Amino acid sequence: MPTPYDGKIGLWQWTGESVGESTIAQLAQTIKTQCPVADAVWVKTNDGNTWQGTYDDKKAMAISGPADIAKWVSALSAVGLEFHAWCVPIGVDVPGETARIVEACKVPGVKSMVLDVEPYTGFWKGTAQIATTLMQGVRAALGPNFHIGLSVDPRRGHYAEITPDAWRPYVNSVHPQIYWDTMGRTPEDLITETYVVWGGYGLPIIPALSGHATPETIKKAQDIVRSVRGAPGVSYWRLA
Repeated sequence: MPTPYDGKIGLWQWTGESVGESTIAQLAQTIKTQCPVADAVWVKTNDGNTWQGTYDDKKAMAISGPADIAKWVSALSAVGLEFHAWCVPIGVDVPGETARIVEACKVPGVKSMVLDVEPYTGFWKGTAQIATTLMQGVRAALGPNFHIGLSVDPRRGHYAEITPDAWRPYVNSVHPQIYWDTMGRTPEDLITETYVVWGGYGLPIIPALSGHATPETIKKAQDIVRSVRGAPGVSYWRLA
């Protein structure tokens, strides 16, 4: 099952305030200089029905609508990097959240959208039925071919909390957050649990690895997911 991430390395971008560069072009150049193997940047577009720019004081990078996404697409493309969107659906204002997701995905050059669905404060609050209603609206607007991923906390105890079966008919890949350092685990242990819990979901698994752990554990984790688990692509959380 092909994905837009096959054979690629992606870097997650949260907010302009989290990086030292002043502009998108400067950030893109930093990535190409310091991480030339990177292929894509996954940029946060919205929280629920609210554009991410509402929370970002670095206005040169803030996303407050489709025009700002287009600026990101252009600046990244200029140095050979792809733009992939990600957002946090909340499940409170379904029409508003549907509109933001659709608007982001319809900007030319946006390669995919990853939905960060977690059972924590500030994240998903909806039911299985709300997830279905949201995704039916998104798919009705985007069609069946636009790639949508699902980013999750892969630990066993959190699986049922996000009602994964409700999302399954509408998403195309899973992006487990394998943050062994912040979760107090070893890479081997957490990766094993991830594939046991999500291996039967029936979709390609594109691991999101910790990008701020020790170099030794990062190398170990990427070796396991690539060589042992056969991940078609990988990403790192996050640019800072």
